[in-house]
Amino acid sequence: MGLHDIDPSQSDNKVINVQTLKSILCNSPNLISIFDLQGRYLAVGSSLQRILEKDEKDIVGKKFEDVLPERLANALNQRLLDLELKGEPVVTEATIQYKNSDITLSTTYFPLNDTTGEKFAYCAISVDVTERRQAEEKLLEIVENIPSGAHIYEIDNDGNLVFAGANRTAFEILGIDHRQLIGKTIEQAFPGIDQTEIPSVYKRVAAEGNKYHAQQIEFQYGEIDGTYEIHGVQLAQNRMVAFFSDITELAQAYDATIEGWSRAMDMRDKETEGHSQRVTEMTLQLARDLGISESQLNFVRWGALLHDMGKLGVPDSILHKPGELTDDEWAIMRRHPEIAYEMLSPIHFLQQSLDIPYCHHEKWDGTGYPQGLSGEKIPLIARIFSIADVYDALCSDRPYRPAWSKKRACEYIKSESGTHFDPRVVKAFMKLIECKQ
Repeated sequence: MGLHDIDPSQSDNKVINVQTLKSILCNSPNLISIFDLQGRYLAVGSSLQRILEKDEKDIVGKKFEDVLPERLANALNQRLLDLELKGEPVVTEATIQYKNSDITLSTTYFPLNDTTGEKFAYCAISVDVTERRQAEEKLLEIVENIPSGAHIYEIDNDGNLVFAGANRTAFEILGIDHRQLIGKTIEQAFPGIDQTEIPSVYKRVAAEGNKYHAQQIEFQYGEIDGTYEIHGVQLAQNRMVAFFSDITELAQAYDATIEGWSRAMDMRDKETEGHSQRVTEMTLQLARDLGISESQLNFVRWGALLHDMGKLGVPDSILHKPGELTDDEWAIMRRHPEIAYEMLSPIHFLQQSLDIPYCHHEKWDGTGYPQGLSGEKIPLIARIFSIADVYDALCSDRPYRPAWSKKRACEYIKSESGTHFDPRVVKAFMKLIECKQ
């Protein structure tokens, strides 16, 4: 029985709009076939007839092995088994010869159900992906020879992100045999990487075509221990490549420089010595608890260490004055966030660290300085830091007052929720303090 033999009014609920289907079969550039549950062709599209160099009458009603070369017939019979077992669409890719050339076909097989939901046939639609595959091969050749390390991943049928290959430079950077990783999920290939944003971000790059750039990702496992800059791009649907460079020495140089600046500020103001290190650690803990991505944490750290950088522009007579400041002196003191911004913004590698030095004196209700920002217009990381900063200041001795108890400082933080501080961050802070105690 062929497509032309099906009568919609006498088809036991197997309702097919024959004219519409015939139009699709005749005009689609894709290779389309419909076959019954036993592997007999019910209909074939014109494009498939041209590829097979057979007329419809030579195909319809016949089984795969009567029409196709043995290798292809066996493959199609295997697809039938897969469809029976899985009960859902199956996608395959294969290269065949046509007119002395190789063409690559991506084929989707899926069941056809009647109006009662009963399966009565299967449909196969093949798309010529030869040009796309050739372009991918050229891109892979570029990947192999690029001076950066490159890891290739793909999403398998179960939705896992699987390691698919690496270039020579990846071996030179990481010093591991990547061949033993092929076929493993990213979590199996690199244990501990699930503690970073990498697996979820890479999967979005592969599936959706998003681009990804992380200036600094720290990762440690076995022989791998370093800081890396990463660029992720889509190679094809459900396939991506991550280019990476080892910037460990550069990051260490940045760290040493920033820590030196921070110590210099603490030495200038003996009363706050150690303050920068303490608030930095607390800020990082809160940032993790509130979902700040791993790739941003080093920038958070630098911003916290440099939060009072602008006080280098405040005269000692004001900074170290034991009594109350006059209005004019307060005006100068309150310029230190702007001074910090002016000092640090020209430095390229600190661009993502400016929110804390510039915005940590803003208040949730808009009464802070220097910009008078309110609510979520204040960068999240500045809202986080401001609580750590105030808490540590209250718990430290000052010339004008002794240190408060931790309990009293916590009560003050809670009392300022919704005015000075973001209520959500206050809640996370109180949870952190409870855990520490």
